Amino acid sequence: MMKIINGNPLNLKLLLLTWVFLLGACQEDNQESRKETTDTKNIDSLYQLEVDLKEVELNDEATQVALEWDHYMSTQTELEQWKDYSFSEVLSTAENLRSVTDSLRMKVPKAFNNKPIQARLKTLSSQADMLELYVRKSDDNRAKYLQARSILTTFVGLKRQMNEVFVEAFTIDE
Repeated sequence: MMKIINGNPLNLKLLLLTWVFLLGACQEDNQESRKETTDTKNIDSLYQLEVDLKEVELNDEATQVALEWDHYMSTQTELEQWKDYSFSEVLSTAENLRSVTDSLRMKVPKAFNNKPIQARLKTLSSQADMLELYVRKSDDNRAKYLQARSILTTFVGLKRQMNEVFVEAFTIDE
């Protein structure tokens, strides 16, 4: 190998040029990796979700039915985990959430099989689809953040609707 380099200055120049090129490429990869890490940290600090699914508690009857509704419990668990996640981690769960909310719509207990709850379930599923689509196709982090927040709001609305099923009508005595 040394004989080739010593014998031909053109080979030496090509070897040095290749070495410089490889060194530059390694530095670019390193800089790009640092930039991605910095971007992720910036996104996580800008878009921190506040998750409060306890804003609405299910009443006793709704809780009984919900505890036996596996897909509801899975969805609730998925969303409750967002409390401990950074925004980037929330986005990484989008596909799983979409799958869980699709299943949620398919098997609804008889007590909750009414139009208002079906509408909430359809909305929740559509919003999870949109979040997953944003994650795959968009760089708009604000849109992703707003979509994730709307999922949380819709889930709380679903809980309100589930309570409504068991609210007794009252009459005003004269």
